Parts: sequence; C-alpha cells; structure tokens
Amino acid sequence: DYLLDWRRGERALRYCHHVDDAELGALVAASGLSVVASYYADGESSTLNAYRVLYRPR
Repeated sequence: DYLLDWRRGERALRYCHHVDDAELGALVAASGLSVVASYYADGESSTLNAYRVLYRPR
C-alpha cells in the first residue's frame, strides 16, 4: 500500500494497492458486480496496471 503524489503541480495524494489476479477476482466476486470490460494500460509496456469496468444490474 502506498500514497503517491499525482505530480501535477498541486499537492494531492492517491492511494495505491497492489493486487494479484486472485485478489482482484475475489474483490469483483464480493462486489456482486459484473465485469463488462478488462484492459491493461500505463507504463512503457502499456501493461503496468490492470483495469476492470464493472456493471451493477438493476
């Protein structure tokens, strides 16, 4: 777990937590939401961070 600066001129922090695929899957399952999109982005290789777009059915 880390607090990181946005490095955009103003002092603002963001919370970052490293999760592996198993923890990410458990978090999604516990949320009761459905994954509608998954992708990786950021860093030189564009694979530094995993992103999930979740949907809550009505």
